[in-house]
Amino acid sequence: MPKKRAVAVVALLLAFLPSSSVVNDDREPRAWSSPVARTQPAADTLTNPSFEGGWTRDTLYWTPEGGPFDTEFGEITTPEGWVSWWREGFPCPGTDKFALGRPEVKVVDLDAGFPDPTRVRTGSKAAQWFTFWRCHFGGLLQRVTAEPGQLYSVSAYVHSWYSRCSEKPHDPPYDDDCETPIVWAWDRVSVGIDPTGIIDPMALSVIWGEEQEIYGRYGRPIAVWNVQAQADHITVFLRSRASHPLKHDDAYWDDVVLFEGGQEEPVALTMSWMSCAGSHVRMTAVSDEPLVNVKLFVVAPDGAVVQRTGVELEGRDPWLHRYTVGPFLIQGMHHWRVEAPVHTVIAEGDLGIVACEGVGPMDIWLPLVLRAHPAPTP
Repeated sequence: MPKKRAVAVVALLLAFLPSSSVVNDDREPRAWSSPVARTQPAADTLTNPSFEGGWTRDTLYWTPEGGPFDTEFGEITTPEGWVSWWREGFPCPGTDKFALGRPEVKVVDLDAGFPDPTRVRTGSKAAQWFTFWRCHFGGLLQRVTAEPGQLYSVSAYVHSWYSRCSEKPHDPPYDDDCETPIVWAWDRVSVGIDPTGIIDPMALSVIWGEEQEIYGRYGRPIAVWNVQAQADHITVFLRSRASHPLKHDDAYWDDVVLFEGGQEEPVALTMSWMSCAGSHVRMTAVSDEPLVNVKLFVVAPDGAVVQRTGVELEGRDPWLHRYTVGPFLIQGMHHWRVEAPVHTVIAEGDLGIVACEGVGPMDIWLPLVLRAHPAPTP
């Protein structure tokens, strides 16, 4: 049976309770998409997609002298099922004054004493791919059995941290004094699929998703869409490109998913809104089809997660799911997302909490047109 598809029109009403206020953000609103595939994972799924397994020393790398080479290095412990790949000795992505360096790779494990839980999205482990005082160009790859002619999509969660300051690992990048912002460096991440199954990340046959910069914490997933397999294997690539040789050039990866079948890319959302410290936020998600067990997650700047299950008002058309969160006591950027089973992320955005007073309460409507696909019909 073909997969059943439906289109949901969703609006988010963000109504601030009397204790709250809203301030205008003078910056340009940021536009982003929520690249989340909407069918079941491929039958032949990835090995160790959330990096909860062990590790190996599998590598592939290229230098100006040639490649690929597969030398083992003590500082590289590759997540099981994957291969660490990189380019070494070529100019940095952001400057030709320095050359790309060899990375360090490891599986960070909260159960083994890794001190920062915000670097792990689910489970107890994540993959850390990083360089120390070196720029980098590389990531992880995995070759997977495929059906020729079938469409495949890949999504992954990732965030970077690059800085010359070690004392503020969750703040924007700073220079050596931990006070002067660094505005000239970047670390851009992307995922790709080679439909022919070869393992060269520089091959013209690799289809890359949009390159993005996601800094300091996990947010929306990144993805590549609807790549048609041309052989009985495809290769999945995770890639990070750090522009300059900073003290810290880190990328953290978690929860990679390979999907089979055609996907509809989500629409782009543009939203930028802020509220005052001490405020509560009431959110109402509105959909024109039945959605159950719709949950709201809010991630604070310190990594703490607040979860709410919506109160479902089934007698209404459209359906409503209501949440109240707060008070927000920590200043800084919070990330929120609304999830439902099968549909995964159906909406997300940022909420900036700032110190302010004297601004009256305000209602904000954010009308969104989102596509939600129910589970496949058996």
